[in-house]
Amino acid sequence: TRAQLLQLAQTVTIPAAPTRLTARPASVGSRKVNVTWRAAAAGGRPDTYQVRVDGHQAATVKASGSTGAWSPQLTPGTHTIAVAAHNTAGLSAPAETTVTVVVRPGPPTNLQVATAGLRLTAAWAPPAQDAGKLTGYRVRLDGRAPITLAATATSYTAKGLATGPHTLQVAA
Repeated sequence: TRAQLLQLAQTVTIPAAPTRLTARPASVGSRKVNVTWRAAAAGGRPDTYQVRVDGHQAATVKASGSTGAWSPQLTPGTHTIAVAAHNTAGLSAPAETTVTVVVRPGPPTNLQVATAGLRLTAAWAPPAQDAGKLTGYRVRLDGRAPITLAATATSYTAKGLATGPHTLQVAA
């Protein structure tokens, strides 16, 4: 009947999970992450997308065409991003991916420098901010080429220095 055809034409089905979900830092050392996805070809047409980060609701993004995007600021570390399509019929299964945010480390902390005769010793503590990805330290004395030390290093000693003032830089 005409009524049955109209009812059939208005039937809405749950959308399928989004496809091609990616999450990438916007640039090296950035906390901004670009998350993109495509609407699935199967299932009903989504009205919105529910975005979760590490299991917590983070955003609702209005559906626009066949692609979606969201760009949050995330804390350093590895995060799970899940995106599910939603319409009046319900919520799709989520598509999931992970992204690791690595920021530049802060400066070493508690830098202490001592001299004894023609010897200089510097000691420090790791940076307060390094997201667990510290790869090493660079020590530069008096503008010379930097010396690279392991991430586990917490001190540096220079011997046979000339008398007078010296400039020391320690960077994580």
